[in-house]
Amino acid sequence: NGFRVNVECEDDRLERLRFRKEVQDKKGRIAIFDDFCEEINKGRIMPSPYIPKGKIPLTTIPKDETKWRIIRNCSWPNDESSLNALIKSKYKKVLYPTFEELCNLVRRAPNGYMFKVDLREDWKLLGYRWCGQYLVDTRLPFGIASGCQIAQNLSRCVVAATNYKLPMHLRDQHYIECYLDDFFGCARTKEDCQTLFDALCGTLEE
Repeated sequence: NGFRVNVECEDDRLERLRFRKEVQDKKGRIAIFDDFCEEINKGRIMPSPYIPKGKIPLTTIPKDETKWRIIRNCSWPNDESSLNALIKSKYKKVLYPTFEELCNLVRRAPNGYMFKVDLREDWKLLGYRWCGQYLVDTRLPFGIASGCQIAQNLSRCVVAATNYKLPMHLRDQHYIECYLDDFFGCARTKEDCQTLFDALCGTLEE
């Protein structure tokens, strides 16, 4: 369980990270409570047998009229002691597909069919102090500086693994692209598009 997030520092530097209560709004506190209960029930956050050395603040912003987005502020405090500041710049760089590359993907299948797959759950992997106990994530979080590079590389691996499952006539061209947790594909026929979609979903389920 977990990913190497490439934080490089001495233990005493990481100790300077302190938990800060940023959620002042009652609805925001309720949102965090509900989110943690759901994550714990699904096994995405687990009790920790040790005290995490680095602690980050949590805050919320409205996602829509009924939902809240939980933010892990890995850039706090705004100095060299923050968790993100401890990650080397080479681990923060990400090469995303360009708009032109996506257009070329569509051009390969004129008048064809396309699909999009969006992973619902974020990858998370941080420690928390909540309701008097310490908890740790079992998923990689978005909010940590190296998270996007790790997520993009992982998604590229998913696309590569999917390609090996495809019939030979679909392997010759690049029909699926990824952008973090979003996958997009297209093909000339409905049958080929369904084949791409099924193969991708199969890889993700594995």
